[in-house]
Amino acid sequence: MDWFRTAFSRANADANGEPPAQLGLIRERAFLKFSEEGLPSGKNEDWKYTSLKSLARRDPLSAPKQKESDLARSSIEEALSFQIPENSIVFVDGRFAPQLSSALDGNKGFSCARILDLVAKDSEVETDWQNELLSNQEVEDSPIISTLNLALFTDGLYLRVPRDVRVDEPIWLIHFGSDAQEASAHTRNVLVLEEGSCASIVEAFIGERDARDYLRTSVTRARIGENAKLTHTKLVKESCGTTHLGILEADLSRASRLASHTITFGGELVRNEVHPRLLGPGAHADLFGITAIGGSQHVDNHTSIDHVSANCTSEEIFRGVYAGESRGVFGGTIFVRPGAQKTNAIQSNNNILLSDKAQVNTRPQLKIYADDVKCTHGATIGQLDDEALFYMRSRGIQEEMARRLLVEAFARTVTEKIEHDGLRDCAHTLLSNRLSELVASASAD
Repeated sequence: MDWFRTAFSRANADANGEPPAQLGLIRERAFLKFSEEGLPSGKNEDWKYTSLKSLARRDPLSAPKQKESDLARSSIEEALSFQIPENSIVFVDGRFAPQLSSALDGNKGFSCARILDLVAKDSEVETDWQNELLSNQEVEDSPIISTLNLALFTDGLYLRVPRDVRVDEPIWLIHFGSDAQEASAHTRNVLVLEEGSCASIVEAFIGERDARDYLRTSVTRARIGENAKLTHTKLVKESCGTTHLGILEADLSRASRLASHTITFGGELVRNEVHPRLLGPGAHADLFGITAIGGSQHVDNHTSIDHVSANCTSEEIFRGVYAGESRGVFGGTIFVRPGAQKTNAIQSNNNILLSDKAQVNTRPQLKIYADDVKCTHGATIGQLDDEALFYMRSRGIQEEMARRLLVEAFARTVTEKIEHDGLRDCAHTLLSNRLSELVASASAD
């Protein structure tokens, strides 16, 4: 707990000087709750297969080193595998990097600002972010990882898309973890889409290859107005020594839509949580995810779709490819609340093991408290189809290539769901490269 106390002290004495009283008070309450409850353990059913014991044994923080800004761009683009896109907002080790960001320039159809700037201004106009962030109810109702993030966060983004505005190009939020800064980064974002608006947000979490014992927490809160649509794509390519704990929470109004895409390739231990609440009739949520890992990586995808209102629909497809001694966890719950009649919800989790030592624990659940609904769920864990491999080999395709083609066809079912052409092509390229690495390593074993 000493590590977390030191991190809390640093967050509460930000480089900008003494924090506003309201923020300091909320942070103190959040850290008090975290101190009392501690990190989640296996006694919590939602954390049965994912242990955070290593975080409790972290060494005390040393004084943070400074990262040379001229090295950041090349390091970021190497980790991304492509140039920093237009419409990007970059955070380096949890802090805004203005020299690398372009999306704050304005005249792009949306407005955005740093959370800490809004707190410092104590704005009376922008009240939505205050309700999302600085409230006692936020401390009481949040899961413990979100509470820890609230106590420690050093920066974040508030983004608003006005009524009936369509932002055609994706807005990138790039979170970069270096090997030269303090060993943690904590960001918190608020997204507000007003009635009839449409936007695509890409959150990329990347790290330098040599970064070790790095802890990242991230919380993104989204409110989607009536007839609005948010596409949220999360790319996790963290360094091999990073623990990543990320949460997306979204409230959907009448006839609104959320399309969530979670793509996970990197990190030592990764926990992705996606929690949409369908609050208005006609709301629809799509949750798609692909995990492709090897070595000793551990990825836990944990989702809950809360059907609060009647006449809402949801579709959830998560797939995983596991090589080496990696371990995958899927916990997906569909809640249908009393009165949420005419709900239609579909959930599936399918996994391929490329190694005898890889493991997957999957736990799909339905919790239904209404009688006029249509809900299905299912899960599979298996290896590549021997007959399909034999068929391809009989036509002169080398075994490793045949395996890669089969695995890629399995995985691309998820990335094909991305609607934006450029973003989908980018996801396909990254996925193809990652699967080639995993199939090659499996063949070598």
